[in-house]
Amino acid sequence: MAWWREWVGIRPLMWPQAIVGLLLMVAAIGCGLGVRYVYEKPGVSDEQRQRDESECREPATVTVAGSYGSSRQTFDQSRFNRCMADRGYAVRPIETGPPPSAPPLPARY
Repeated sequence: MAWWREWVGIRPLMWPQAIVGLLLMVAAIGCGLGVRYVYEKPGVSDEQRQRDESECREPATVTVAGSYGSSRQTFDQSRFNRCMADRGYAVRPIETGPPPSAPPLPARY
């Protein structure tokens, strides 16, 4: 028996279960945490804010080269935030955690 098996404490037949458990834990942590942004500007209607967001979304969508000549689009959050700030909005990050047990309240802009 190899020394590392005793050190880790997992028998060879348990490795698949341990790996699946670890992957599920990482996925749960990654999906539950993040940062959301709120854009505030006094005196701006919801329609105007939505237009500004729509106009800032286009330059923030970047095409990235992939493998074998393919490409994909990705969203550059920092570019979007800069665009909104340039239009006079205060960009405020809101940390999000795991989903609450009660439904979330709508964000106020």
